[in-house]
Amino acid sequence: NLENTGLDKDALKTLCAGWQWHKRYIKSKKTGSRNYCQEHESICLEIAEGYLQEKYKIVKEQVYHDLNHIVQSSAMVECINSIIRPYLNTSRNQISQEMLNLIMFYHNHRRYNSGERANKTPHEILSGKKQEKDWLELLFETIDGGHASTGNIEYSLHSDFLFSQKKHDAILCCEVSDDYFSTVEMLR
Repeated sequence: NLENTGLDKDALKTLCAGWQWHKRYIKSKKTGSRNYCQEHESICLEIAEGYLQEKYKIVKEQVYHDLNHIVQSSAMVECINSIIRPYLNTSRNQISQEMLNLIMFYHNHRRYNSGERANKTPHEILSGKKQEKDWLELLFETIDGGHASTGNIEYSLHSDFLFSQKKHDAILCCEVSDDYFSTVEMLR
């Protein structure tokens, strides 16, 4: 699509290379490699600026925007697999729907630590609303909300989670194994 906009092919290639260096910069953990990537991005952008002159800023923003919004379905599947894999390993590949729901809740309400999404949750990014509480506080609010009492133990079914609450200690009910405790501790 970008090639069909009538941009100079050399300018487009250097902007795409600059975008790739920018992505590598974001993913780099070490200062040395971050500096290396940032240096190469700036070189690419200087060359592109030479090609584009006064149109440089507008074209750069458009190219970076378009490249940032490419959806790679295989990458999304791998992302979900990488999120779930550690929990599958701890539960001997026997995972219940409740466990998947817990992982989903955690993933949607946890804060990113680094990158361009740092200090945001997926829920905030999607909804545009600020999440004031930590994911664990939200989980316990979900547990505390609207449940029927049966003696000393109270059961609650909320958002496909099955919870059991005895006195003030909330525990998650597990059909397959007792991996919920280890999973919650790992998520913490």
